[in-house]
Amino acid sequence: MGTQTENQCWRCRTDCTPAANLTASMPGADGLPSSFVCVGWNRPQDRTVLADRFTDSTLAYQGYGRELGEEAVRSLHRIACADLEPDLTVLLDMDPETALARARERGQANRMDEQAAQFYDRVRHAYLAMAARQPHRFHVVDARQAPETVAAAVWEAVKPLLGR
Repeated sequence: MGTQTENQCWRCRTDCTPAANLTASMPGADGLPSSFVCVGWNRPQDRTVLADRFTDSTLAYQGYGRELGEEAVRSLHRIACADLEPDLTVLLDMDPETALARARERGQANRMDEQAAQFYDRVRHAYLAMAARQPHRFHVVDARQAPETVAAAVWEAVKPLLGR
């Protein structure tokens, strides 16, 4: 999904302000440009945008996982995104050990999977804390379930937003 999001981001860049272009060049977790620029610039055009990362993930991974601090991430978010928030964040929740084992079984482990266990515990805790503070826009799905069950739960959460 990261590559697909990158392509969408670069198509959006022509309509972006200099601040948004700067933001688009910031790497995401997989080294690709962050996708949140597209959300802000497509929204006024009344388009539905699906992004695999946004400030929530930056806050969890950088602010808490890497312990850079919440205020540093939120300050950048205010500058780059004017406090834009997604209508819905779907959190696929699973304990880090199970998630890493599944990634390795599929042969999809990457450099992010080499972090210490405490890193993943901090990331998960941050996501769950955000979901508890903002239940109106977070939908938590138990990702330990069968893939078909998880996909159905995600679809049920997203479907009401698609017809707006």
